[in-house]
Amino acid sequence: KGEDTFGRDRADIEPPTETRGRFTWRHRHYLPRDWQVTLELSYLSDKNFLEEYYPKEFYTWKQQETLLHVKKQRDNWAFTGLAKWRINDFLTQRESLPDFAFYLLGEPVLENKVALFTEARAGLVRFREGEPPAFNTVPPGPNTGSTPTTARMDLRREANVPLDIGPVRLTPFGVIRGTYWDQSQYVDDHGAIFNDFYSLGLRGSAYAWRVYNNVQSRLLDVNRLRHIAKSDVTTWWSDSSYGSRQLSPFTHGVETIDDFNGFSYRLRNLLQTQRGGPGRWRSVDWITFDLTFGLFDQEPPNRLITAGNVISWRPENSVPRDFVRPEVTWRLSDSTVVVYDGYYDFDNDRMDIQNLTVALERDPRLSLLFGWRQIQPTDSNLIGFGANYKATELHSFAVREYFDIDRGENEAFTVTYIRKLPRWYVATTLQLDNIEESVGVSISAWPEGLSELAIGNRQYTGIPADISMSP
Repeated sequence: KGEDTFGRDRADIEPPTETRGRFTWRHRHYLPRDWQVTLELSYLSDKNFLEEYYPKEFYTWKQQETLLHVKKQRDNWAFTGLAKWRINDFLTQRESLPDFAFYLLGEPVLENKVALFTEARAGLVRFREGEPPAFNTVPPGPNTGSTPTTARMDLRREANVPLDIGPVRLTPFGVIRGTYWDQSQYVDDHGAIFNDFYSLGLRGSAYAWRVYNNVQSRLLDVNRLRHIAKSDVTTWWSDSSYGSRQLSPFTHGVETIDDFNGFSYRLRNLLQTQRGGPGRWRSVDWITFDLTFGLFDQEPPNRLITAGNVISWRPENSVPRDFVRPEVTWRLSDSTVVVYDGYYDFDNDRMDIQNLTVALERDPRLSLLFGWRQIQPTDSNLIGFGANYKATELHSFAVREYFDIDRGENEAFTVTYIRKLPRWYVATTLQLDNIEESVGVSISAWPEGLSELAIGNRQYTGIPADISMSP
């Protein structure tokens, strides 16, 4: 009973019915001769049910789908078949009725001097637009509107030529791709169209290292130092007949690509030392520092996308926004680590995202985590605290707290008590959420050793076995 509450910045929503629920079933079966079958069935009573009652699943888990997927994979090739239908009419989804694909990865040709990659697909596809969500968690694509069933054929071939020049590995590559649709929604004549896509590029990498035997520091717990540096470069040019705004978004990586040019450079630094003392010396990754640049000759068709990204092995799938991304990990000791990562957007001329985390494990029964997160696009400035404590083999506790610095108030607080039974675990969670202005108590249970079969929230199912928290 009551209304769905999604936070201070969104109006409460009256559910379409008082009887609400969901059914989800996922199963994968491995068959002889390298075949496997995946089945999924998902029913939701309404578009807001999952966000209201299972927000973590709504925001971070895979989409709710109904499908049948078969795959045969052997050595460096695979064959797949996908049949997918939309049974929740309020969701925006892509259907395959069905769609078949074949993949061949790194096939050596020309006396092993060239590696050939092939990707081919053929089938019937359809895009079905649903109701507008109460809150757009994913920026809308450039094209909207349901489409009729469309016959599609697609072939992508890539050739790589690895070359070793001293300590440097250079790999020139070329891509040619052709895609046919028997009709189009966004081209004037709405008839059959063919898109040809071409790309030429270069990938390069190199290692360098040096050992400093005389570096010693008791304060920093450093005994000798080894510096390993790795540089990765990717640059490419591309051209195509049609852009993503002229195509229905049937499949990511097929209709969503554009002919932009780009350059990426990543410098990875690793400082290793030895710890443990005489007779117990061991190598430890003391500090890692990675710096990634991405530069493009154009912006993405969808201006709402704010995070650039370079996918070096498939450049056309990159997100073309100029950026630099630093990532630092500093292991102060075996039980204390500091992690920082950020994202600077050159197009907006601002630091979009920053995260700073300190994780501590003071004994095998207690772990602590302190964090700060700033997200400029959503004006978020939060600090967080987490603790896992294993009091005894039968009793464990978890606490989480998030505080909004700008607003000067708590965002969310949860405390969980986990009780071990002879063959089961039962967790009781109390949650105070000022973002959604709600108070709740939840109970979950799972058999020992089979947390995948948990009934209820799975967030804390790993604590009885491991109290550590990842930054």
